[in-house]
Amino acid sequence: MKKWLISLLLLCLLTVPAFAEEGGDPPLAPDLYLTGNPTTGYSWFAEVDEPTVLAVTDNGYVQDEGEGVGVGGVFQFRLDGLKEGMAKVTFRYARAWETEEAPLCELSYDVYVSEDLDTSIYSINVNPGL
Repeated sequence: MKKWLISLLLLCLLTVPAFAEEGGDPPLAPDLYLTGNPTTGYSWFAEVDEPTVLAVTDNGYVQDEGEGVGVGGVFQFRLDGLKEGMAKVTFRYARAWETEEAPLCELSYDVYVSEDLDTSIYSINVNPGL
């Protein structure tokens, strides 16, 4: 059981946004790469609290290389600024049909969209959902 919990926590922590290199400008529209395995029935679902400020584009899923059945991979999302302001986007790793169950993991990103529609992530909250 401990191994499973540690693996789940690592799954949440290994979800890495594509930040600009140190000293550089933040990207115009950051890409997020969230690890997962849809063969288990789980997927990442996004919800934006201010959809007039920020849009999330689902750029699909890329399976890891491997020959085994049930190989995991990476879900790809892009954060696009629509108008200046602040928004929160929440990603939930859950099964679509388990609407009354808590997600295995929940990630919340606080996002700032500038006047030029540059999008910057300024905080991340990880909830393993256990």
